[in-house]
Amino acid sequence: MLKIVFFSLAALVLFPSCGWLRTQPQPVELNRNVRLAGRVYQVDQSAGYVLIRRYGPWRVSEGDVVETRGGERTSSLLPTGERLGEHVAADIRSGEVEVGDGVYIRRVFISEDEKRSGKREKSEQASNGADAR
Repeated sequence: MLKIVFFSLAALVLFPSCGWLRTQPQPVELNRNVRLAGRVYQVDQSAGYVLIRRYGPWRVSEGDVVETRGGERTSSLLPTGERLGEHVAADIRSGEVEVGDGVYIRRVFISEDEKRSGKREKSEQASNGADAR
């Protein structure tokens, strides 16, 4: 009888203490600058464009990079602005694309200094173009 009580008490003390040995999962930092926007639905390599089946709203701002990833492949795309229901057309800039590759939109942040210098360059180009006429 004493053995049963002893082993019962030992089990009650030792089994819960095993839970303390578990390591807490490390929180993963989410990259909010990259989002999965869709999948490649159709590829026309000869014409150099793809149709993308979009997931949710399709918002691509100026300066955002649209890219595909799949297997060992990556490519850069240039959205044309054409929409066909839930599909969006894009031109292939570079790389290899296959049906089923994930389409990601990566937001690239531009500093205020770069924005200002970019506006100056555009205004200088516009004024130079007006002088040439």
